[in-house]
Amino acid sequence: MYNITDTDLEFKQLLEPKLKEFEGQFERNMFTQEATLEMIYEGVNHSDFNDFKNNRLIWNAACYVKIVSYDLKVIAKNLTFSKREWEKRYFAKTSWIFNL
Repeated sequence: MYNITDTDLEFKQLLEPKLKEFEGQFERNMFTQEATLEMIYEGVNHSDFNDFKNNRLIWNAACYVKIVSYDLKVIAKNLTFSKREWEKRYFAKTSWIFNL
């Protein structure tokens, strides 16, 4: 059903010993992403409160960029730790949406 190549198998062998390390890296990165998003959102609120329309536009755009970045990291994390081929393909397809 799936066309698993020798490269897929080799990649799996290279990835498995590093999964624990990657888990910690993802966790730290997700924490940083959330904190940064919160900080940027405060810029949106500050701009709203002070009626800084141009600043709000910039902070709001930064929020969207950060959300897309976070979404991609969630996809990468799930793709990295997926065990089943169907899951791997699902998360790979989902990441493709961001390339449009």
